[in-house]
Amino acid sequence: MLPEINLPTLGVEVNQIQLNATQHEIMFETERQYWQLIELGEKMKTLDRYIQMVDTLHKEVNAAFQSGLIIRNDLLKVELKQTELQMNRLKLENGIVLSKMALCQLIGISYNQSIRFAENPISPDNPQMIYTDHQLALTKRSEYQLLQKSTETEKYQTKMLLGEYMPQLGVGVGAMYLDVLEGKSSTAGMVFGSVNIPISGWWEGSHKMKERRLKEEQNRNTVADNIEKLLLQMQQARNALDEAYQQMQLAKISIRQAEVNLKVCHDNYAAGILNVSDLLEAQAIAQSSKENMISIQCNYQVAKTRYLQLTGMY
Repeated sequence: MLPEINLPTLGVEVNQIQLNATQHEIMFETERQYWQLIELGEKMKTLDRYIQMVDTLHKEVNAAFQSGLIIRNDLLKVELKQTELQMNRLKLENGIVLSKMALCQLIGISYNQSIRFAENPISPDNPQMIYTDHQLALTKRSEYQLLQKSTETEKYQTKMLLGEYMPQLGVGVGAMYLDVLEGKSSTAGMVFGSVNIPISGWWEGSHKMKERRLKEEQNRNTVADNIEKLLLQMQQARNALDEAYQQMQLAKISIRQAEVNLKVCHDNYAAGILNVSDLLEAQAIAQSSKENMISIQCNYQVAKTRYLQLTGMY
């Protein structure tokens, strides 16, 4: 007996699951590009503050040079740094424009220079709050649902093939009018049956059934293997989120250390016991630590979104 399954309905269900999976991927890609844009915007803010810092230093160094306290070479070092930062700013501006254009294209809106995207605050909460049981989350995955549909299809095909080689039973009812004596007649009812046994196809059918059951077994193995891969994927996403969170904690320490170092260097420069090159290097280290934090924070948001997506919570 064939299972109660409707192939057109199954096809519709599969298409809907695939559509959901595609939508989730587009949503994730949109989120990823959005945080990339946020990252570039935050780096622009820190770069502008860095430029202001170097510009202030340039005024101090220029005043010292005009007073004959330092040589021109120290002033040139600061001016070279100013030129370098302006070049970096230009590259960053172009990167922001391209990032906006890509995001607009992805979400289906026209790009214009005045477009602005809302800046959501980065929430570096402990990811332990969102972790879930991966076995329970598995059934929410579109990939898992497609695997189950493939199993249903294989079983149905096996039942279909089996039905082709099963004996076919036919039953009929008939009536016959009899005129056996003069003036007397009677009607006799008949029930008849027939069994069609495809003996000639048994040999061929047995091989086809073996091949079909082998395909069904292959499907079971493939499904089991892919389920393990889905669980592995979720665990990898969790590990990536954990790693991003830990990196964020370390980056905070790095920023504090760089800021303390910059203050000490600036005080020593003001006291005349540190040269311009060392002060510029301390400023560069502080700037690099801040940019690194921005990248890590945005990577954390992307990793968080990815984990929520892969566990069916997004």
